[in-house]
Amino acid sequence: MSPKKILDRFISHINKLDSLEKQIFWLTLIIADIACLASAFITFGEHLGILATIFSFVCFGFLAMLTVYAVLMKSDSVTLPHFILCASLNFLLLPILYFTCGGIHCGMMMYFLTAIFLTSLCKKGKPRNTLFILSTIILGGCIAVDFAFPDIKVDITKNGTDFAATYTDDLITFIINAIVIFILSCRAINAYDSERTKSEKLLEKVKYFSNHDDLTGLYNRMVFFTYLEDTILNDTSEYYIAMYDIDNFKSVNDNYGHQFGDTVLSDVSGAISDSVRKNEGEIAARYGGEESIYIIHASKKNEAFERADNIRKAVEALSFSENEGFRVTISGGITKCEKNSKSAVIVKKADDMLYYSKHHGKNRVTASWNTNS
Repeated sequence: MSPKKILDRFISHINKLDSLEKQIFWLTLIIADIACLASAFITFGEHLGILATIFSFVCFGFLAMLTVYAVLMKSDSVTLPHFILCASLNFLLLPILYFTCGGIHCGMMMYFLTAIFLTSLCKKGKPRNTLFILSTIILGGCIAVDFAFPDIKVDITKNGTDFAATYTDDLITFIINAIVIFILSCRAINAYDSERTKSEKLLEKVKYFSNHDDLTGLYNRMVFFTYLEDTILNDTSEYYIAMYDIDNFKSVNDNYGHQFGDTVLSDVSGAISDSVRKNEGEIAARYGGEESIYIIHASKKNEAFERADNIRKAVEALSFSENEGFRVTISGGITKCEKNSKSAVIVKKADDMLYYSKHHGKNRVTASWNTNS
């Protein structure tokens, strides 16, 4: 398998993980393997001594074994494997490397900082905080001990290494750690942006379904009354309330099944929704069961009635591929939104007109100003 395919598979695996912690755990593990191996070869090439070389490769071997363990155990968490990694690095391997590689002049400060960064990715809570405190004490203690007892560390000049090489070591170490920190930071930011986008989309869905009926897509009853009371009844424009009910809907469910009944209800609601003029402040809502309610903006009563009746005609013209020849009708009632009336009174009047239509032949719309009932 080519390196590109291996990289693609690894990136694909990272992207499938469901949390930022899991993604950074795997990135950290792989990048730490690569950085540690590079550091081991640098140590060997600079002739820093047999102990420094051995412990550098031991450090790489430990990380490699931890990676293999995580793969075999199919671990994608940042709990035990990550905790073992950080504890072993901070408490054992890095202190040993610090003193065997020449102390403060061997570039270990960069690895110390990276180790603290890795610690921040461990399991949340007391274990992580405890590990951070102990790691800071131990790694900081290495520098303090080096200052107080300079002879305790390996003298790299005795191995034929001059201080020019140590600056080279610092430069290489800086570049390696800069790459590691840059990649992890970019990944963290990208993962955060991705998580935020997912959260925003989820919130949009939650907001939508809290305001809409999931079957018809119309607003729900709560939104309708809130909008009617807070906006429409305080507006100086002319508005009307039209209420509709599907004729003989129970027989549709009984004869054709509830699934087809849902289709009928959805298509009828679609016909109502298609008539809504959002830019004029109109909305339609599912009032309950097979009843829908519609706020119509019109300058005259005749215009409002005509638009309400056009919806009835549009529903009557609907066809259904599941049951060819089946036709559905609706009955409706319409009334004007009087500014000095309460919302419940206005809706009750539209409902009375709907009731009138139901008992006078169905498949018709009755306006409150055309009857004294």
